[in-house]
Parts: sequence; C-alpha cells; structure tokens
Amino acid sequence: MLVDKAFHMRIAEQAGNPHLTALLGNVFDRLILTRPLEGFPVNRMRAALDEHAAILAAFEGDSARAAEEAMLANVDRGCRAIVDHMQRIQDFSLAL
Repeated sequence: MLVDKAFHMRIAEQAGNPHLTALLGNVFDRLILTRPLEGFPVNRMRAALDEHAAILAAFEGDSARAAEEAMLANVDRGCRAIVDHMQRIQDFSLAL
C-alpha cells in the first residue's frame, strides 16, 4: 500500500495541484491506517504494478486518452479489491 500511495502521490504532485495532492494523501492515509490489511490478496499487488506500468507507458506514449483509461482502470480495480476485502472481513466477523 505504501508503494501504491507513493506512485499515485507522485502523479498528483506532477499535476501541480497541492489541494489534490493533500486530498489524495489523506485518502491513502485513511485506507492504510484505519483498515486492517491482514489477508488482503497479495495477487492485487502484482496486478497494481502491471496497471502502474500501463499508466507509465501511456504517459510515455503521450496519449492522454490511454493514460486516462489506464488510471481509471487502476483506481476501479483497486477500489473493488479494497471493498471486497472489507466485505470478507465483515462477513468473517459476523460469522463469529
């Protein structure tokens, strides 16, 4: 999660919008510090790295549309992974 945060923070910093950067940092800090990460699927890490590579390739290819699509896919998949993980934790807690 810390590497993921650093990747996204670097992009936000490059945008030159300090409010966006602060907001994004706050979101990541809340995810990292207030959510249990034990049991988070390790395969998500590999998928996130692949998605980050696609984002960087789109930046290097100078395609704003491809970069947008790659970023949206990464955020969507990451969000779904976190929500699914939290649902599994809640379901497990309720089963106890």
